[in-house]
Amino acid sequence: MTQEKFDNEIEIRRFLLGEMTDDERISFEEKFIAQGGELFEEIRVTEDELIESYIRGTLSAAEKQKFEAHFLISEIRRQRVAFTREMFDKLAADKKSAVKKTEAAAENPSVWNSLAEFFKTPRFAFGAALMILILVFGLWFLVFKPSENQPQIAQQITPTPTVSQTPQKIDENQNVAVDSNVNSANTPEINKNSPSNAEENPNKNQPKEVIPKPVVATLALFAGTVRSEGKMRELNLTKDTKGANFELNLEAADYKTYRAEIVDADGNVIYRSGRTLARKSRINTFFPTAKLKKGDYFVKLYGFNSKGEEESAADFQFRVNR
Repeated sequence: MTQEKFDNEIEIRRFLLGEMTDDERISFEEKFIAQGGELFEEIRVTEDELIESYIRGTLSAAEKQKFEAHFLISEIRRQRVAFTREMFDKLAADKKSAVKKTEAAAENPSVWNSLAEFFKTPRFAFGAALMILILVFGLWFLVFKPSENQPQIAQQITPTPTVSQTPQKIDENQNVAVDSNVNSANTPEINKNSPSNAEENPNKNQPKEVIPKPVVATLALFAGTVRSEGKMRELNLTKDTKGANFELNLEAADYKTYRAEIVDADGNVIYRSGRTLARKSRINTFFPTAKLKKGDYFVKLYGFNSKGEEESAADFQFRVNR
């Protein structure tokens, strides 16, 4: 592992466990936007490692508390933990079953295993080897013993018939059948479709499998209708799109920290972000897109006042196309 990947893993782990300050979190999100799919893949790997450590009970008490308080805030992550736990339980059950079968086989060995163990004992090893040697010699003698009748058989070989030189008269009305298979036994036929004529490397012309990198979409939304000209902004997603970075532009940043959530047309909250800071009246936040189906959505932005209470700051509307 390179030093850069090692540093990224530590930074991602702190991000997932909620150990970053607001400034560090914003810097990390900007880095995620710049690197795109490469950093997204590292985040997925680190998430899997954290989930596995949580299930195996190898996290420290402080890390476990942070994991449950910050990582398990979304339903998708809780489902991933439950799925991984079921998979580990199944693997443990399969391993336990395999151990029981091995122990049962050791307690009740098969006939062949018992016979093999019998001949492995020094008492019978020499006798078994001698018996095998005699058996091999006997088979060789039966197969390669010269036959006493071999000269007589050679003399009884049917001689090659000679062709009569006397011309025979052929009846014009007689049908003469021509044997097209004459000497066919002596003429080797080349099978063009035989395996020997096939391509030496059957995978030579096959295209290599290309694993697509995760795609991250970007959508800029503006408060009011001046910049958007009264038109609804559209977010175009493909089957390879794993997430979207929303750039929320405000007329003025009236709060120090904000929180955003995506709501569908029926008012159901699809995703909810953590706290983030505004940079020059602009807020960058990332949302996964797995649950975003085709239709209209709202991004509701809330600001935290000096008392730490949430207040509605702005609403943004957009449309998802798939």
